[in-house]
Amino acid sequence: MTSFMLAVFFFLLFIVCLVQLLALPAAASTPNGADRNIPCQMANSGAYSDPVPGSDMPELVSLSVTPDPFIPSQITDEEGAAMFRAGINLFGRWQLTDAQAATLLDLPPRTFARWKAGAIGRLGRDQKARLSNLMGIHKALRIIFGEPARAYDWVRRPNTAFGGRTALEIMLGGELTDLMRVRRYLDAERGG
Repeated sequence: MTSFMLAVFFFLLFIVCLVQLLALPAAASTPNGADRNIPCQMANSGAYSDPVPGSDMPELVSLSVTPDPFIPSQITDEEGAAMFRAGINLFGRWQLTDAQAATLLDLPPRTFARWKAGAIGRLGRDQKARLSNLMGIHKALRIIFGEPARAYDWVRRPNTAFGGRTALEIMLGGELTDLMRVRRYLDAERGG
């Protein structure tokens, strides 16, 4: 559970308990809170202390919630090779030339041709990041467009978000950040 989801959960639980506390008749509580019969798990979980003096409302106790640190896992060579093979299929669907595909992966055309023929070499961190972004672009397009043909055609259509240029023109800028720009745009469009 992410820390945001955990915070939302506890906030909603707090609201439910607060509503239950406010709905209790006055006779259900004593000034020191000893004889209360509160039908709320949070009230009995230690999240509340004694009531605030002069009030029926319990004082909130600070809880320390520390999220697990985010440690991204590295893309393995096997995963990279699988993404490369999927990328070859994607480039075919996008109707890219080998030179365009090599540009997207920042590979020399001869190396790309050799890898495309099946002799996939060692993928560097940059190529893995590029393939990961291309797979993210493909995923976002498949989510946004129900019809695969529309998703594959989108990369060649002018887009106002790119100043009238196509996503393919942006990606063919050759930089990793060009791929990331298209991916961020699509992720925002799909609400991800």
